[in-house]
Amino acid sequence: MRETSANKSTTAPSSEISRREFLKLGGVAGAAALVPAGAALADSKSLEGKKLAMVIDLQRCTGCGGCIISCLSENNVQSGVTWAKSISKTVGKFPNVRLDFKPTLCNHCAKAPCVRACPTKAMHKEDGDITAHDPKKCFGCGTCMTMCPYGVISFNTTETHRFWRDGKAAIKG
Repeated sequence: MRETSANKSTTAPSSEISRREFLKLGGVAGAAALVPAGAALADSKSLEGKKLAMVIDLQRCTGCGGCIISCLSENNVQSGVTWAKSISKTVGKFPNVRLDFKPTLCNHCAKAPCVRACPTKAMHKEDGDITAHDPKKCFGCGTCMTMCPYGVISFNTTETHRFWRDGKAAIKG
């Protein structure tokens, strides 16, 4: 049980994963941050049978947007276009008011509605169960945006970054 500072009520944490499992995932994510991106993804066989994820502790989230910037950078999303967002909510009454932040990113659904609905298979699954987009196959119908249960897919009408076209990493690892 956890006591919140705003209303002093006791609430049960999410029972989807245990605290121990969450800490293990956090340790793995921290260790992965120390490995250069090229080295981590050099061998595609290392992703077979694994599901990649970004772990965010909402109890410690300050709304800085670091997770969103990381996602946008990694996925080569143009300025002004977002595949990730942060929802902020005011909680409590004066003088005990705080902002709760909830980053909303692609959850790479196991049976992703956007992948199933895409008529050209531009939205597809890759190693590590990553939901990916192939701009060469996409003709811009927007079905994936409509089907996304999290509302995080947006359509980029501008030209992609030079680094993406060249197949080079936007951020060198």
